[in-house]
Amino acid sequence: MANAAEKTKLKETIEEAEQLEESIYTEESYQAMKEALEYAKEIAAKETVTQKEVDEAEQALKEAMEALIERSEEPSESEEPSESEEPSESEEPSESEEPSESEEP
Repeated sequence: MANAAEKTKLKETIEEAEQLEESIYTEESYQAMKEALEYAKEIAAKETVTQKEVDEAEQALKEAMEALIERSEEPSESEEPSESEEPSESEEPSESEEPSESEEP
């Protein structure tokens, strides 16, 4: 078989992508990854496919997975993170969560 392209890495990347939780990513970024995933599945299912096609599908899927944006990081108005709020956010949770002196026997 001259057209037996190596698909092991592509299949592993597909499995990895299928484990991702849709609800924690923005709809737009997850949709882009899903499209790359569907294409990768099509390539993996083909019997006659070139190694180049397999490699390109794997690369596209990996790039889409890396480009996923978690919902908590979703920019609301601008794409730049606000610099003034960073220090105060990291200190607040540690102050409010100190139940070290509980009076239970």
